[in-house]
Amino acid sequence: MVPLKQKNLWYYSCMEKQFEQDLLRVNELVKCGLSETEFMGQIDMTLDKYQTMLGIFWSQKEKHEIMNEIHEKFRAIERGEGISGFTEGVQHSVGNWDTKKREGVVFIDGRYFPITEGDLIADGIWGNVDYVLGPDIPRLVKKKFLFEEAKRRIMEILNTQYSKMASETKNISDFLIDKNPLPYEEQKRQLKKFLNNPFFKSKFYTKQSDFVHWGSAGEGFVAERLIESFFEKHIIDSNLKIEMVEVDRFEDYESKVDFMLRVPNYMRGIHSDSRDSVNIGVQLTIGMNSKKKKIEESENKRLKSTFDFDDVVVVRIPIKDCVHTYYEWKNSGMPPGGPTQFLSMKQRELIFRGVLKDMISKKEIDQMWSKILEKGEIGSGTMVF
Repeated sequence: MVPLKQKNLWYYSCMEKQFEQDLLRVNELVKCGLSETEFMGQIDMTLDKYQTMLGIFWSQKEKHEIMNEIHEKFRAIERGEGISGFTEGVQHSVGNWDTKKREGVVFIDGRYFPITEGDLIADGIWGNVDYVLGPDIPRLVKKKFLFEEAKRRIMEILNTQYSKMASETKNISDFLIDKNPLPYEEQKRQLKKFLNNPFFKSKFYTKQSDFVHWGSAGEGFVAERLIESFFEKHIIDSNLKIEMVEVDRFEDYESKVDFMLRVPNYMRGIHSDSRDSVNIGVQLTIGMNSKKKKIEESENKRLKSTFDFDDVVVVRIPIKDCVHTYYEWKNSGMPPGGPTQFLSMKQRELIFRGVLKDMISKKEIDQMWSKILEKGEIGSGTMVF
């Protein structure tokens, strides 16, 4: 087996992408009513596969603990009991679930707040809040929640090893192998930039709650997560026909893409016999003066990249407002819905339309925004009583 330090970031990134895709296939089986035995078997097989491909990323003890925890939570679901996620953060209890509306209630500091299925999934992106799902929550909702939480936990372990691998490497050439299609010197230049950049440090060497202390790199990450969670929530709650596609850290840095959306071709007015949808990268920026330059840079990166996106759009965001809402959310006890709820409705609509306007037609955007408004989920963290 090739020693861990001789596996470069490019190779790791490709394997990590495939790892997430394999986990997503497990998620599709969960939606089809996967049994505990099948679920555990698929997770176990995936962990073994990538332990072999990537080197020893976790000890047998770590793997045993993960599998045991997933097993116990799965069994609790089958017994009709409540479960919690894997996040080591503030815990909020969810109950009084309305199956028709797909929402429940959370009790925080003596107050009740509504929570939707989208909130359950999307809020975990912040890494500092966990939900305890009561016995009345439907089994399928709990299984979806468990899968997303398990996936985040597993990827957290991989990323910890990733950062450790990079921080302990004394000779950057240890990362370079012949499988990388880029020339040796170009690999070396890119990796040196990557390892020394504040972006890398803010992604791997701090807790998520501390990202804002890393200056512009941390503020950008807060803004990115805010917009990602906003879309993920409403894609779930309003059954929007677009999908979030997670971007790994190396792809984020190298291709300048913060996240991706999978968009059906019919929404773009395109008819294709070979593909039903395309992946569009979204790059966030704080100013419009450099927008043209960023588009050109991103397009050049896309043409040279081995990563899987078809086009890129650049979106201007009010980054200071995003950071401000993050603090408001934390200081309010982190109610369901994340920091987005502290943006005005006008700001939310501008973000929604700003991200999508160069991807799909105005008619499709109008229809999706109407679905969100009809669902009545804007600002789901508003206190009930």
